[in-house]
Order: sequence, then C-alpha cells, then structure tokens
Amino acid sequence: MHHTRLPAALCLFTLSACATAPPAPSAAAAASPQDEKAILRVEQTWCEAFRTNNADTIAAIEDEDYTLTNSRAELSTRTDDIVQAKAHAIEYSQFDNHDQNVRHYGDTAIVTGITSLEGVSGDKPFKLNVRFTDILVHRNGEWKAVARHVTRVEE
Repeated sequence: MHHTRLPAALCLFTLSACATAPPAPSAAAAASPQDEKAILRVEQTWCEAFRTNNADTIAAIEDEDYTLTNSRAELSTRTDDIVQAKAHAIEYSQFDNHDQNVRHYGDTAIVTGITSLEGVSGDKPFKLNVRFTDILVHRNGEWKAVARHVTRVEE
C-alpha cells in the first residue's frame, strides 16, 4: 500500500488559512435607535404609498431587483407594483403595519410584523391581515426594499 504525505508547507498553509478565515456571522445586532427609526419610517412610507397608489414612492423604496411572494405564493416584482399602482388596480382604505420587529445585520435589515389590509380589488371588497417579512439593504445612504414575503393570518 502506498501512502502519500502532504508536504509540510501545504499543511502549514492550510492551517494558517483556517486560522485567518473570517469569523462566522454573529447574531443580529440591535439596530441603533436612529437606524430603527429610519427603517420603520421607510416601512411607514411604503405602506402609505400602497394605500394611496403612489407609484413614484413605491419605485423609490423598492430596489430594481425587488420581489414579493404574496399570500397566494405568487411572485411579483417592482415593475408589477408600479404598474398596479398607476392603474389603481387595488384601492386600499387601510394598509397599516403593526407589531413590527427590526433585526439589523450590517447593511441589511429584516423587519417582521403584521400588515392590516382593507380595500377593493376589482369589484370585490377585502379585509385581511398578513404576517410579513421584509428584507431591506442600506445603499447610497438609503434603505431599499429587496424582498417581501407575506402569509395570510387566518382569523
């Protein structure tokens, strides 16, 4: 049986690479009061933009790569949201977030909570609550939404 030995230099390189590898990501740091206020202000402005069908504000908050997984497990994009707002496809009388929690990971924030929705889509009135998870990133001095997932809360 033939055994191959690793050269000592290769072993030392491997050990030193492991020793200098970046540490594993740590748990979420609490957002600073200023960051948390800024993130929640973006969330509030985003809700108001949907309630009033303000396509410009939706476009400003949502990143170009933004995706939503809605309560029917369908995917939509920033472009879909903008088109829907311009067409007034849904008229909201209520679009409010509450019970929010902000977790902060460097330039990324995860916001969870409940959104209470009421309005008319087509000719059909609706009223529901959805539990949401929003992912925002801090770019060029502002928080941008990159993803949202919602699940209907059964009452």
